[in-house]
Amino acid sequence: MVIALLAAGCESKSSEEIVNNPVNIYITEFTFQGLGNHFVDIQEREDKGVIKVYVAAGTDIHSLTPDIVHNGSTIDPPADEAQDFSKVITYTLTDENGVTKKYDVVVAFGNATKTLSKFSSTKLGVNAVINQSKRTVSMLVPYNTDITKFSPDVQFSGYRIAPDTIAPQDFTKPVVYTVTATDGSTLNYTVELRVSDVPMLLINSSHDISDIGREFWMEGASYKLHDGKKQQQHGLVCSGKLDIKGRGNTSWGFEKKPYSLKLEDGHKTALLGMPAHRRWVLLANSADKTLLRNELTFKIGQLFDGLKWTPHAEQVELFFNDDYRGVYLLTEHLKIDNDRVDVPKISDTEPTGGYLLELLNGLAEDPWFQTSHGKVVNIKDPNDNIDAVKNSIINTVNAAENSVYAADGGDISYRQYFDVASIVDFILVNEVVKNRDVDWGSVYFYYNPAENKFFFGPLWDFDIAFGNATPGEEAYNPERFTARPCTIWLKHLFNDPDFREQVKVRWKEKSQQVHDILKYIDQATAYIDDAQQRNFERWNVMNESIWPNLPIQGSYEAEVEFVRNYFTLRLQWLDANIDNLNNSALFGPCNH
Repeated sequence: MVIALLAAGCESKSSEEIVNNPVNIYITEFTFQGLGNHFVDIQEREDKGVIKVYVAAGTDIHSLTPDIVHNGSTIDPPADEAQDFSKVITYTLTDENGVTKKYDVVVAFGNATKTLSKFSSTKLGVNAVINQSKRTVSMLVPYNTDITKFSPDVQFSGYRIAPDTIAPQDFTKPVVYTVTATDGSTLNYTVELRVSDVPMLLINSSHDISDIGREFWMEGASYKLHDGKKQQQHGLVCSGKLDIKGRGNTSWGFEKKPYSLKLEDGHKTALLGMPAHRRWVLLANSADKTLLRNELTFKIGQLFDGLKWTPHAEQVELFFNDDYRGVYLLTEHLKIDNDRVDVPKISDTEPTGGYLLELLNGLAEDPWFQTSHGKVVNIKDPNDNIDAVKNSIINTVNAAENSVYAADGGDISYRQYFDVASIVDFILVNEVVKNRDVDWGSVYFYYNPAENKFFFGPLWDFDIAFGNATPGEEAYNPERFTARPCTIWLKHLFNDPDFREQVKVRWKEKSQQVHDILKYIDQATAYIDDAQQRNFERWNVMNESIWPNLPIQGSYEAEVEFVRNYFTLRLQWLDANIDNLNNSALFGPCNH
């Protein structure tokens, strides 16, 4: 074992230390003759100095002769006399004026323990990932963190660490921290800080993330949310308590899972510029290697004001109990509320109120019912204590459904039951992105008692849109109509010539605005570029076949380029064929 004599035990004192100490005599070096390598630490204190010497285990310390460098006139005991260092030896320095200073010399047996065990920022609430085998430390910090003078919180095992953990460091380049053991041996750790452009959501719980299920809320977690480059505050946006549970059907089967969040009672909070609410969703987008398909569809939906409300969303990087979980889309939950689906909610005391429903082919969730035509409808909100009004909901939906099917025979009574503008916009958004789920699930609509009609929307669940499919499947083809022939109910309305005309006119009104969303792809991709790299370091799936996107594009850039090209071709095809809505040769096959 090679044990180096630390320079700290040999350096002369700084002028600042001398000024602060009225006694200007010092021991500046202390070593043992003939001992070989040993670790010496000289500590100056107001009353006296302390010299700690660590020697290799098994060294006979009962008779050691020191070499001492000092600036006093005399030293007692003499520096060249052997001493029994199994006990504390006190040396007294005296200057020419008779002023004295004492040093206690303590000799102990050193060990090789030297580990950097934690590197964090308590202020920010972030912790680094330490790779002990590679001796690397990587920490992600929120946007606008000044890493030119950053003071971390450091925990280590050993005798000392350098640089000084109190002094701020410039982390614009990697910084090497040296941990020294009491036997003088050292280990170097290379520390790298990275600044996230996107917001960081830090959730901590006494439970492990594997304990989260879909049936029950995991209660009492805490959270901190730091905003990102797009936001204005640039710092800790908010913090508090929340409950968390799993969500999704197919998406819950992926390793990277989606979650629902519920902020604590009485704490409706505006997150990242989105209107205040307690309920939020973290979409994992596991099946979407661009991480952008849902975000893009929401942007498109917000152009179509016939859809009275389309969720807002912001990309975030998620940590759970300091474990990096990747890039998630923090999204407004589909709920009835003033800034979401804005209708009065049905209840036993408000039996004529509104409600939010999901139309789908199976996958029933309580509370649910089956329509007179055999379609499954989930009651999404309110979803508890509705026994007294459930039959009223069923009867109203059945009457509306009958009007839809009557359109096959030219009956236009559906207009009494539905807001047609919302249906037209719903159809067009689903056509634009060629949503393969449009004939299967996540088809939401709600009843607005103020107008005594059903409105379609909000939009939801588009991670397998924009051609996210296997070659040969209909969804992979950027041509042919999909919502026109395949929507479970709405396809019947195309038998009404006036409805077809409204769809055509509306597309021509909105086509250019939708084309402009192509520009947004570049902005969105640049914004999450660093974050997506971390996401795919954490979830190494870029070169794996993941349902339903079986073709491997090979890189994030190639995945985005596929969406851009698909979107471009899709818009071109719709522009060229929107006047042919009734041409069955342009219909794609349906899943049902």
